[in-house]
Amino acid sequence: MHETETKSRLPIDARVVAITETHHYDLPPEHARYIENIRGVYLYNANRRTYCCEMTPSFWLIFLCHSILLSKEGKAIDDEVCEKLYEEYEIDNPGNNQYVHCAVIEQLTKTTSNYLEYGATGESYEDSDYNEQIEGLVEHFQGNTPF
Repeated sequence: MHETETKSRLPIDARVVAITETHHYDLPPEHARYIENIRGVYLYNANRRTYCCEMTPSFWLIFLCHSILLSKEGKAIDDEVCEKLYEEYEIDNPGNNQYVHCAVIEQLTKTTSNYLEYGATGESYEDSDYNEQIEGLVEHFQGNTPF
């Protein structure tokens, strides 16, 4: 990477958001009564906006994990059933990276507590390039999900 490229690129402004994705699931009745919400947890760089053949910019959301919220009834179930729910909807449930319009994410961050503004990585691009920093953040948040 040339010196001008490292100086002109904005630093990473890492953010994590949990998006409700329950509507993507056809939950069986025996699970639906225990699950209040299924959320996809994503990392994105607020300083990087992409124009996907549109006038409206989008953020590239990098999938970290799924997180389920149990209903009142779900919080009262025994550990074995609870573990099966977590296993099926969090552990054995792969997700996908996706583009989402910036305005949608910015509105979501104003109306939810399912949002973390991590901020700058504190590393320069001379120490490690963009992809290395993003990979490090993904590993960190997959092991330390804030939601």
